[in-house]
Amino acid sequence: MPTLLTRFAYPILVTLICCALVFAPSAWFESLIFNRQGIAEGEVWRLFTGNLLHSNNYHLLLNMLGMWVFWYVYYDLANVRWQGLFLLLPMVGCTLLLWSFNPEMQRYVGMSGALHGLVVCFAAADLFHNRRLSILVLLGVAVKIAAEQIMGPSASLEVMIGARVAIDAHLWGALSGALVAIVYCLKTWRSPKPSTTA
Repeated sequence: MPTLLTRFAYPILVTLICCALVFAPSAWFESLIFNRQGIAEGEVWRLFTGNLLHSNNYHLLLNMLGMWVFWYVYYDLANVRWQGLFLLLPMVGCTLLLWSFNPEMQRYVGMSGALHGLVVCFAAADLFHNRRLSILVLLGVAVKIAAEQIMGPSASLEVMIGARVAIDAHLWGALSGALVAIVYCLKTWRSPKPSTTA
């Protein structure tokens, strides 16, 4: 399999699934959405599948565009296994933290929280290559999340996606990504470096 196809396998797969779910029967949407009552009744798959659903096509387009932009910028960082963890773990971490700390949130869809985690992971991985840019990206994410927590969600964005922007999902996604990034950095720093000879 070509290297580029391997590197982009995750965003390709996620995009295909998310787009396919747009055309799925409404019963599928209801059975896959992050639904607090359903999760409490043991339907734990909703912690993952809720990320793959979107409120409308604009919501889907924004999330897919964000994923592809950052994946294109950072696709050559880390190995394919870690890239998958950079995406999948913030998905589950985000919704698990929403479940634990936001009891008022009964339903949630979208990947925006997970994407904040993905950006944190990629930027942390890039610390080994481009420290200044990585620090700027991480600061940018921190400032954005702080502004959302202080000033609330963007009203224009809520109109566009036809739903309330779950700013706490952005916070939890970024924190989940930070935890994954810490593990990645520790493992990378501790890995033996190849010796060089003159």
